[in-house]
Amino acid sequence: MATAGFEIGPAAWAFGGAVVVAIFNQGVTLWKERRQRKDDHQRERTRTALTVAVALEAYALACAHCIDDIDQAEGEAHADHDERPLRRISLPDFAMPDAPDWRWISPHLSDAILGLQLKVRYSKGYIASQAVVDATAFDTVATIETHARRRGARAWQLAGNLRQECGLSATDVHAEEWDFTKRLFPEKEDADMPNEPASAAEKPKS
Repeated sequence: MATAGFEIGPAAWAFGGAVVVAIFNQGVTLWKERRQRKDDHQRERTRTALTVAVALEAYALACAHCIDDIDQAEGEAHADHDERPLRRISLPDFAMPDAPDWRWISPHLSDAILGLQLKVRYSKGYIASQAVVDATAFDTVATIETHARRRGARAWQLAGNLRQECGLSATDVHAEEWDFTKRLFPEKEDADMPNEPASAAEKPKS
């Protein structure tokens, strides 16, 4: 018994081709949309990270200025025998950008950055309580300098960590006229000082 052959007509081929093209176009559209969302997310992540990193760096700079102001005020106070220049010194406030989207920053860094904000508030309260019992304003500014260096250094470190996490270039101030990070990390300033020549007694014998 002969079996009737089944032939695919032109209309069927055209329909099948149209389906394949439609599926391909839909796939391309979905890929483009997914790529666009990924690019949008990366831009938003970079924008958030950059905003927070710059705020941290600005606070580190403010703390370095505070330490410089202390040095100047101490000189004026000694010269004039007047503590009033010292009493104008205060630990800088840390201003966080308005409502950063913490989804784009890893939890451990978000925790550290928010923790720094809390520690700055603690430092200001501690300094105020110590000022009540300090014998002189010199004692108070010594405490301010300690906390300014501690909080400023931490802010600078966190900014660097955040930039690294999000693929941003590190801020380099070493070539600037004033490398303010040396005020926050005294060991860097010591490392840059030239070594004093050894005395005759200290010179190694040939």
